Amino acid sequence: MRRRRFAFSNYGDAEARTRAEDALGSIDIPSPLSVESVIGICSSITGRPIRVEEAPALRHSATGGLAIRQTECIIHLAPGLTPLLHQQTILHELAHIIIGLHDHDEELFDSIGGRVAYYRNHTGSTTERATEMLADHLAAAIRDSTHEPLEFESVFG
Repeated sequence: MRRRRFAFSNYGDAEARTRAEDALGSIDIPSPLSVESVIGICSSITGRPIRVEEAPALRHSATGGLAIRQTECIIHLAPGLTPLLHQQTILHELAHIIIGLHDHDEELFDSIGGRVAYYRNHTGSTTERATEMLADHLAAAIRDSTHEPLEFESVFG
């Protein structure tokens, strides 16, 4: 594994860009990269297994959410997402873990009964912009990886 540096220069928000760059620089990125390997990295960061499950309650409010419980992390996904949006939403929620559970904006953070939840519908915050930038770069690295199914190419050609 090695540390990869990606160009975040295409993004206008300097603070969010710096947070995304710092977060990405703090982890070792395997080659080839896959969603499963990012899940493994994030599981190591949290010290908990991570599972992905459909959450019908999200159908009309958000594409995904992250709940961090004492014994596990759960990525909740809205039903009916396209394969591309499904993958991007997982990467977005994993990017929250990479950016850091203690580096958060108060309006995104909810601690109830020993769990932490992030909500994606607050897209105006610096944390959400940094998280989305990081997710975009992870998606690009997966797309460029030789061993990941190329779901992106079925959409973008």
